[in-house]
Amino acid sequence: MKVLFKSQDLWNLVENGYTEVANAEAFDALRREEKDILVESKKKDQKALFAIFQSVEEVIFENISRAETVKGAWDILQQSDKGDDRAKRMRLQTLQGDFESLYMHDSESISVYFDRVQTIVNQPRVNGEELQDVQIVEKILRSLTERFDYVVAAIEEAKMCQP
Repeated sequence: MKVLFKSQDLWNLVENGYTEVANAEAFDALRREEKDILVESKKKDQKALFAIFQSVEEVIFENISRAETVKGAWDILQQSDKGDDRAKRMRLQTLQGDFESLYMHDSESISVYFDRVQTIVNQPRVNGEELQDVQIVEKILRSLTERFDYVVAAIEEAKMCQP
């Protein structure tokens, strides 16, 4: 979401919100340029709020549906994400187990296996945990089928020859 908002030049509104005029009299007292800026900020805010509403699941939408500004909705999302730390830790443990039990099937092509590895590796990233490239490469080398033993041996030999 952050990338979307930045690409649309909306991130500042998401992070900081915008200043709304207290009443009609205060709005009328503003210069024309200031009024135009406020109206444009309100439009951008509603555009960003709509984007959030469209991109979340129904259960999450129920939590943010009362938000009137994008900053309000974003703050609710951030708060609910922090409250979900226990569930996130459990998800990460499950994903770690999936990674550890990963191995290549005899009938599987190397490209299909790499796609499967990439899918499993990307899931922890979504949840805020990054696996090191070394871990991933070592896991792949350990989990290839016997028909790739010569490749694994060549890679390990080349690695040992490096200064």
